[in-house]
Amino acid sequence: MSSIILKSYEIDSMAELIERLKQSKSILLGDKAQQRKEYILLSIMDSNTDLELLRIGVVCEGHGLKPQYMIKDSDEIIVGFNKEICLISISSPDKVLRKEFNSLFYEFRLVKAHNSLLMICETEVFCLDFKFNTIWSLFCDLIVDYEITDQYVKVITDEETKVYSILDGHIISE
Repeated sequence: MSSIILKSYEIDSMAELIERLKQSKSILLGDKAQQRKEYILLSIMDSNTDLELLRIGVVCEGHGLKPQYMIKDSDEIIVGFNKEICLISISSPDKVLRKEFNSLFYEFRLVKAHNSLLMICETEVFCLDFKFNTIWSLFCDLIVDYEITDQYVKVITDEETKVYSILDGHIISE
């Protein structure tokens, strides 16, 4: 059974990112970014053969939030950046599942107990299945801090602190 390794590199320019993507099976994410400030190259490798399976270029708008990426399983990579999240198949990178949000991406977390993905954005929290269908969502003022556990997500805004169940999004405490 092969093991997948994900490596990331900061790239200096869009031109350099494009050039590096030409050298291998690749995909570019964020090419419609309004501001192009940061460029990340993700290299997905098979650790048994040391072969590069895929390169993913990510164009970031540079809002101070770094993109997040992780291996979901042996054939899928999740990438969150700018105002979107993408699920990319390593074997079929032309089939990208994308979901856009109204506010900036902060973080995602796999919730294995519920077979879902918890997304924290600037003014939104979403629990998604792995086809990016919304299980539940909430909208709030600007999130200034948050805490995620296996059971709940605590959302802190300038106005209030609330704790929500990861299972269904209902308020546990205020």
